[in-house]
Amino acid sequence: MRMCSRLSRLLIAATLLLLCAAPSSGQQAGAPERQFHRQLYQQEQRLATAEKNQDKPYFQRTLDDNLIYVAYNGMVFTKAKILQSLNYIDVSKYSIENMKVRPLGPNAGLVTYDLLLSGNIAGHDLPAKQYASSVWLRQGSGWVLIFHQSTPAHHE
Repeated sequence: MRMCSRLSRLLIAATLLLLCAAPSSGQQAGAPERQFHRQLYQQEQRLATAEKNQDKPYFQRTLDDNLIYVAYNGMVFTKAKILQSLNYIDVSKYSIENMKVRPLGPNAGLVTYDLLLSGNIAGHDLPAKQYASSVWLRQGSGWVLIFHQSTPAHHE
């Protein structure tokens, strides 16, 4: 019984120590965390701009060779298919709202946001509002996109 009591006290003490040492959600992010967030925010902005401008060299260097891209309609694309299809995309304007960045480790992050756009693909209108998410991986001094998905924001 004494052993269980000591173990319980040790477990409680360790838990309290961890809780006291962990930063609270109300604390401001440190400089490295702000830089991480800023980098991924900029990557997502560049991705949208590159799509609007049909910037094939950007996609060639930024999309991971094993990318999984799930489009708004559920179709899954590879890097090669996206590069082949860029000239069918016509985005006249876009904006990103409610962007959130979640670190998945020191070299990876999840970005979620609302995408508002006007445009079409192969003559079919794109949903004006989509919920999007991307997973970015740091490779060397840059970032590559390893996963992206978007879902039409239809509410009935």
